[in-house]
Amino acid sequence: VNRTRALLSRFLDRNPDNPYIRLVLGRVEQRLGRRSAALQALDRAMKHPGDDLQIYFNAGQLAADCGDAIRAEKHFKAYVEKLRASNPDIDLSRLEVWLQLGNAAMAQKAPARAAKYYSELQDGPFAVQARLREALCLADTGRLDDALKSLQKGREALPLDAPALYSAEANLLMEAHRGNEAFRVMKEATEKFPSDPQVLYDSAMIAQETGHRDEAVSLLKALLAINPDHVQANNALGYLYAEENEHLDEAGKLLQRAYNAEPLDPYILDSMGWLAYREGRYRAAYEFTQASLKRLYDPEVAKHLIEILCADGRRSEAEGALADLISREGASAELDAFAKRLGLRLPAQ
Repeated sequence: VNRTRALLSRFLDRNPDNPYIRLVLGRVEQRLGRRSAALQALDRAMKHPGDDLQIYFNAGQLAADCGDAIRAEKHFKAYVEKLRASNPDIDLSRLEVWLQLGNAAMAQKAPARAAKYYSELQDGPFAVQARLREALCLADTGRLDDALKSLQKGREALPLDAPALYSAEANLLMEAHRGNEAFRVMKEATEKFPSDPQVLYDSAMIAQETGHRDEAVSLLKALLAINPDHVQANNALGYLYAEENEHLDEAGKLLQRAYNAEPLDPYILDSMGWLAYREGRYRAAYEFTQASLKRLYDPEVAKHLIEILCADGRRSEAEGALADLISREGASAELDAFAKRLGLRLPAQ
């Protein structure tokens, strides 16, 4: 790479205004980790860009790869404008550059501008990504209904990608605390795509979160009938049984299958720990749950650990874990009630 850089520099001594070589040099500098030099080469290239539209696109790509969102947006936007100027009737609805522009706007914390860019990409292999990102941007700007409409229209225009768009709509509704609507959306999705594993799994998770436990069990069983080795479904159904303290033998088989597939997954480790707790195997429960927390701290898993320690008679350790949880999450009425239920002392304020 250094030899290439030296050759390019010698060539530029004879042709200092050549934008192609300047951009190639910028790419070499970027790969060497010399961001400032790469951007300097880019700026010099764009002083005399010539008429080749690809120069503008390559400049935007180099800026994006250097993490300079402002330059990336500037050059990608110039590329689009020059394309339109060259042919006012040109169809740009399939261009990936709209994703690049949207990403650059998002990097500048401008979701409204990003949504507008994403909305331009309506067809082709990148259209579903554009719909998903556009919806997130619209929701971020408080335009949730517009976000939902974009996803709904996307399902009609992109039927092959409808499962992902259904799930995105339901997740936005859940975040907006509109759980019943989310449940109905995924109910419709499962009716249209009864054999789609991701639809079945996402529907099951939303059914569980919205209090439709029997529906969640039914969906997870349907998914496992299609794919008995689906790791997340095995874990979810096994955990659901352990949480309800029922069918523990079946829960053990499901969770063991998930654990054998992904023994380091923190959520599966937590499920294994909670099953062991239900079975009265407190040492194993502690070890699984502690391992889960070491890989990913989660307040619900921390509460599991506290309950396990209490059940095992290790109340001093439980109070220490409670103090750690409160220090991370802050005091709350929910944690006060949790401590009271277990008979634990709250840490001194």
